[in-house]
Amino acid sequence: MRRFALLTAAVFLAAPALSQVEVVEPGGATTAPVFGAPAQTRRTQSQPSQAAASGSGELFYQLQLLQDEVMKLRGIVEEQGEQLRQLKQQRLDDYISLDKRIGALGGGSAPLPADGAAGNAGAAPVDASAAPTPPPAAAARSAASPQEEQAYQAAYELVRARKFPDATAAFKSFVGQYPSGDYAGNAHYWLGELYLLDGDSASAKKHFETLLGQFGDNRRVPDAMFKVGRIYHQEGDVAKAKDILDRVVNEYAGSDSTAPRLAREYLQQNF
Repeated sequence: MRRFALLTAAVFLAAPALSQVEVVEPGGATTAPVFGAPAQTRRTQSQPSQAAASGSGELFYQLQLLQDEVMKLRGIVEEQGEQLRQLKQQRLDDYISLDKRIGALGGGSAPLPADGAAGNAGAAPVDASAAPTPPPAAAARSAASPQEEQAYQAAYELVRARKFPDATAAFKSFVGQYPSGDYAGNAHYWLGELYLLDGDSASAKKHFETLLGQFGDNRRVPDAMFKVGRIYHQEGDVAKAKDILDRVVNEYAGSDSTAPRLAREYLQQNF
């Protein structure tokens, strides 16, 4: 009996030491202590859970950023699509306008009048017997050489035939050969129109501005001003575009050109 009591006491005294004993498995690997391990094991198991939660939060944040970027890009695409639609519509309007002016010629084959004070190239042929005698200045301006008149007429016939690339080449050759000729102003105007149809607004603006700067008495001036104002607006120079379009409305209100009305409508739609 006494021996049993001593053995029991020895077991209880050895219990704290046993709680620190590590279990050695075959191969020398050790596991967590047998006794006193539950708290440490809970801490070890909780660490992956916290890491998973942190990773999920970062993934959600990145997803939100991507969604924001997609929305911004979608807005840019929609804006550019609208601008492209407007450019296509304007090119169509330019083509229709050019087609109407060509159609106004009817089937006439008579030479076009000179680009002088009247500046009627592009209008219907006029019966010379019914026309009033022009003033001396206009008569002097209309004294184009037969070669110049023939070259201009040949280029314009290409416009009437809707051979626009050939017409562009012919008018470029014409202004190179007759830079100050009686038909030069109208040639620059038609080059501006043709380049607009081709989508080359920079070249179109150059020829329209040449007309405005060097041939201020040409009747196509208000039309060229309207086209230049619209090009500046498309390029982003809003202030200059508005100034030019306002001038078209105010300075040419009494002319027979449609440019003042078109400029007024463009201002109302875009400013």
